[in-house]
Amino acid sequence: MVCRKLMLVALLIFFLACPLTVFSTQTRGIKPAASELQNSIHIGNYHALIIGINNYTEWNPLKTAVKDAKVLKEVLVERYGFKNDNVILRTDDAATRVKLILDLRKLASKLGDQDNLLIYYAGHGQLDDLTGDGYWIPVEGELKNPVTWISHSTIKSILSSERVKAKNIVVVADSCYSGTLLRGGPSLLSIGEEGYDNKLLKVAGRRSRQVITSGGLEPVADGGRDGHSLFAYYFLKALKENNRRIIDLENLFHSYVWKPVTEIGDQRPNAGRLKTPMDEDGQFILVMLNEAGQPSSFSNVNLELQAERKRLAEKEARIERERQELEQLKALIEQNKKFEAESKRLEEEKLKLASIPKSVSAPRVSLRKKPIEISNRMKITNMLEEYNFFYRNRNPSGAFDNVFIDKEDGTIMDKATGLMWQKGGSSSSLVNFDAKKYIKQLNRQKFAGYFDWRLPTIEELASLLELKKTLGVHIDSVFDNKQATCWSADKGVGRYRDLAGGWIVSFKHGEIKDAHFAGRPSGSFMGGAQNLNHINYVKAVRSVE
Repeated sequence: MVCRKLMLVALLIFFLACPLTVFSTQTRGIKPAASELQNSIHIGNYHALIIGINNYTEWNPLKTAVKDAKVLKEVLVERYGFKNDNVILRTDDAATRVKLILDLRKLASKLGDQDNLLIYYAGHGQLDDLTGDGYWIPVEGELKNPVTWISHSTIKSILSSERVKAKNIVVVADSCYSGTLLRGGPSLLSIGEEGYDNKLLKVAGRRSRQVITSGGLEPVADGGRDGHSLFAYYFLKALKENNRRIIDLENLFHSYVWKPVTEIGDQRPNAGRLKTPMDEDGQFILVMLNEAGQPSSFSNVNLELQAERKRLAEKEARIERERQELEQLKALIEQNKKFEAESKRLEEEKLKLASIPKSVSAPRVSLRKKPIEISNRMKITNMLEEYNFFYRNRNPSGAFDNVFIDKEDGTIMDKATGLMWQKGGSSSSLVNFDAKKYIKQLNRQKFAGYFDWRLPTIEELASLLELKKTLGVHIDSVFDNKQATCWSADKGVGRYRDLAGGWIVSFKHGEIKDAHFAGRPSGSFMGGAQNLNHINYVKAVRSVE
């Protein structure tokens, strides 16, 4: 049986020159933030030394080693993003002892602390009868002269050196007696276990010095299938058919290579460690390029992962928008509850006011509530005559005693008219435009808990006039006496509109504008509406019934 031995090929993937972030989904606990994921693992450059020897100077020729080596290089470059310039391929006459040892030393010395190295050997292997050490046979190696061979101990001493800074190194040896490279068993993750990708990324961030062999301490077959050795056929098949974005070589070997090689061939492939202090039980992983990626470049994989980060960021932004919308909806629901509570309170207030007993002798007066344009003094005279009884007999007759109720919240309720008034009013006199602004401000502030305050009509405002002057004004003492003259909502028109006027009530003189009505049963008018640029106070009103 013709033998061949497999040598280590440090294989790992991606991202030349730039450290890369790989995302994974956690199944338990708190999901890591994007910044934590970004720093979770850095994948450096990938390098490979691939050796395949068929035509030896003294040893029997092999049939499949060179093809195995060449196809492996194609797969690593085209499917897993190894850069062509970082892959050294040595076949037949180029695979001399000196060249191979120099290649090993050169690669080992130049690798950075994030880089990865895959070494693959396909060729004859041999054991030394004296020392029991295993050997790789270079192309010019002599049949019975171990000095001309490359010992496993030489390979291990180079790769185990603490001066070799590479993060992950794996040796894949397809040769006879390659099992002497192994020291210790595998640190295998199960490809089917929950959170495999996440666990794999964690261990891939640690150093590793791994070995995969086509056999143990026995010869291995050169022939197999499709021009490859038995081991190389299933190893390459696994690499070609793998559809996982990331996978470790141990899982690839145990899932797709070990069983068929063991069952079909009389050999025992294995995986393990060099067992050196430089090995931290890490894992050599392969990252597969997507179908749209450019061969022999890691840039597209990098772009793919950047796109994945972008999708994650967009998803998080969408979740945040939905959270904000939910908060707004909650606020609207809460506002609606408050509005319903306020409406209920107002209804109860209305029912309470309706239950207040009214004086039998006090007729209920209905006043106009909507503002109009009053064209002349005759309309004012008629209006006052209509409410003459109410105006002239409120206090003198005593019929309207206790008609005003102080609600002790800044408002006065008039039982005779069903109107609610400000107890006071504006603190200063205002032009007509600012008087309207004052009303809007009351409603925005929900003065006394209400938002339907307005300027009174001239009839409503005149209904507060008293014949008897108290506290210097013709108005009941329950009110603030500061608002001596107040704006109404009505405006003047016709020939009395020359000053763009609005009608007012003077509680100081007991008159409507210049109508000297207080104390005078018939009264007389001296002019039209007052100029809107004149200044007067505001006493707001709202209709309860």
